[in-house]
Amino acid sequence: MKSLLAATLVATALSASPGPAIAQACYTAETCRAIRLQQQAAQEQAAVYAQRAAEQQRADDEQARIDGENRAAASREAQARAKLVEETRIANLRAAEESPENLCKEPSTAGQVINYYNSLVKAGNAGFSAIDIEHLITEQFDPDARTMSCHGTFVLTNGNRRMGSIVARTNVAGSVIVSFHETQD
Repeated sequence: MKSLLAATLVATALSASPGPAIAQACYTAETCRAIRLQQQAAQEQAAVYAQRAAEQQRADDEQARIDGENRAAASREAQARAKLVEETRIANLRAAEESPENLCKEPSTAGQVINYYNSLVKAGNAGFSAIDIEHLITEQFDPDARTMSCHGTFVLTNGNRRMGSIVARTNVAGSVIVSFHETQD
């Protein structure tokens, strides 16, 4: 928009000055002097317009450079924030996995979680069962209420991975009810 303004100023200046193609009759010294002064004033005005247009273009270029630097800085800041969030998430996950309170990670519990998952797979006629669980963490473990929730990435026999939580609880008759809740990373 500002460049358009600068171009308009130059065009106005050029149209205001009578170019060499327009011949004016000069019969007296006074008339010749008036024509020269008029042409000189038009040229000076054109020079002022051109100078303003050049200054405006320099200001536009400087603003564009500053805007570009600001966008680049904002992008770097967003990338740094995203990296920090991911590093924090990984550190929290690692801490949860290595916690002594991570009861789901105990081999007997982890084996039961795999069995629970595979029983759901068999009931749903799915072709691939779980053979391992990566990043297994305890979300909830209450032996008194006989409930547990373990979250991890289930490694399937076809090589795929499925992230989610196995939730196991007992019903009023004492039977275990198992559900799987898939999650996204």
